[in-house]
Amino acid sequence: MIPPRNKVAGLILIIGGLFIVYVGYLESIESSLYGIPYSFVRELINYFATQVSEGTLAGIMKIFFEIYLKSWILTIAGGLCSIGAGILILMGKVSRGKELGHYAEFGLGSLIPPLVFQFFEREYEEILSLIPGVGPVDLEIITLLYFITWGVFLSFYFATWLAVELAPPTVVQVVQPTPKPPEGKKYCPQCGAEMPADVTFCPKCGAKQ
Repeated sequence: MIPPRNKVAGLILIIGGLFIVYVGYLESIESSLYGIPYSFVRELINYFATQVSEGTLAGIMKIFFEIYLKSWILTIAGGLCSIGAGILILMGKVSRGKELGHYAEFGLGSLIPPLVFQFFEREYEEILSLIPGVGPVDLEIITLLYFITWGVFLSFYFATWLAVELAPPTVVQVVQPTPKPPEGKKYCPQCGAEMPADVTFCPKCGAKQ
C-alpha cells in the first residue's frame, strides 16, 4: 500500500519532470526560452572571435557562451531524473527515488547564465547593437517562465522531503503452548511420544527419560 504522501511526491516529480523536459526542448530550438536568444549568442561569439579575440576575458566569454548554447542538455537531464525519481517512489523504492531526485538539480545549471546575462544586460545590448545586421537590441532576459521553472525545481525539494520510507512488514510469531499430558502420563522430550510416567526409556525412540 503506497502512503498518500508518497503518491503526491511521485506525481509532483513526474509532472514537474515532464514540464522541465519540455522547457529543455524549447531551449534546444533556435530561440532561447529565457536568457539571450541563441541567434544573438552566436553573433556575440563571432564578434568576440573577430573583433576582440585577444585577452583572457574575451576567451572566457567565448567559452561561457558556448556552454550556454548546450545548457538545454542539463535541463532535459534534470527533467528525466525527476521523472525517474517519481516512478521509483510510486514503486515503493523511496530511498533510490530520493537519490535520483537530487540529480534533478543538474537542470538548475541552465538557470545560472540568465542571471549573469541580466547583470550585464546593458553591456550586451550595446555590443549586439554594434554587430552589423543585428541592429538595436532590447533584451528581455528574466521572463515569467524563468520564475516558474525555478518554482518547479523548488517543488522537487518539497517532493523528496514529503516521500517517506515504507516500514517493513511486521512478522508475528505465534508460539503454541505445550499441552499437559494426561494423569499418570508424560511425553518423551525427544520424539514427543506419550508414555507412562514411571518408565525409564521411551518405548518409541528408546531415549532415556
